[in-house]
Amino acid sequence: MFDAHGKYDFEIRGEIVFIRLYQSWNLECSKHFFAAYKQLILEQKFEKYGVLADFSKLEGATLDAIDYFQDISRWALGQGQVARAQCIDSRLNQYIADIPTKDFKGFPIKNFENEDLALEWLRDQGLSIE
Repeated sequence: MFDAHGKYDFEIRGEIVFIRLYQSWNLECSKHFFAAYKQLILEQKFEKYGVLADFSKLEGATLDAIDYFQDISRWALGQGQVARAQCIDSRLNQYIADIPTKDFKGFPIKNFENEDLALEWLRDQGLSIE
């Protein structure tokens, strides 16, 4: 069994879950993340929610770690997620821009260069930050 590589943290403001990803990820980290994310979302009992995912500190990820995010997105759709804004550093745009959206048919996902624009878009999706 491999040790998890990579880190993450969560913050909740109103109907928006802030997710920040750091370092380089492997599949074990994605699995740990998913378990923690599930617990957080189930405890919150959201009617609806959005995610602001900050990938700007992500240094990379294995392909299986990236593919695992498809499962996370499908599960989240069933739990009331209605939108995801992604903050992506320009150096990672080509690497990650299409990753979680390739085959996913669910809530809208949009990429942004900064958190302020991402939050504005999430509010436009009908989500509150308070």
